[in-house]
Amino acid sequence: MRIILISITVLLLLNLDATCQVKIITGKVIDEYFDAVPYAQIQNSDSVSLAATDINGQFSISVPIETKSLLIVSISCEPTTVHLTDSCNQIDLIIMRFASYDYISLKKVDKLRMKRFKRLPKLHLAAYKKGIFKTSAACYTQDFISFN
Repeated sequence: MRIILISITVLLLLNLDATCQVKIITGKVIDEYFDAVPYAQIQNSDSVSLAATDINGQFSISVPIETKSLLIVSISCEPTTVHLTDSCNQIDLIIMRFASYDYISLKKVDKLRMKRFKRLPKLHLAAYKKGIFKTSAACYTQDFISFN
């Protein structure tokens, strides 16, 4: 009887330890024009789908603490990878819409895309002032992915 009680106690403690190593991340995904991005897929670095945004672009996911990056993919927008900090629990994200660039070089396309990418922090602050976002500055970093 004593061995059964000890076994149950050990199993409960192991389960408690496993649940403490998960963090909950909430947030909202919008585009450059402050429109919500519905049904965007949120994936980990292994391209495993963790969740999708609702019709208002909001989401809530639980990820292991060691998760350092997330990939957000939507049909109408460019894929975006965000690199998380340890204290990042609220992701308010602006992603760029796909655009058509006809009859220009990839170098020119990247130049135009980089110009749009550099405006994202200012747009984040504007979205905060309009009450769309809960945070005034991002707790993550984004990388510009060149077509070139």
